[in-house]
Amino acid sequence: MLLSQTSQLILRHQNIFKTKKVFFFGNITDDFPLYLNTIKTIINLKKYSDYIILKKKH
Repeated sequence: MLLSQTSQLILRHQNIFKTKKVFFFGNITDDFPLYLNTIKTIINLKKYSDYIILKKKH
């Protein structure tokens, strides 16, 4: 899995997010939000086609 620079930054600090509710919004360029360990993760996408792709991976 190739990660965007933003996802790599979040991954380096993933311990901070374990006890948080995280909201991803906008142009999600990889599927990292699906695998981030949090209390609750919400993903809001701009395009329906991106939603279909992430839905298949989950």
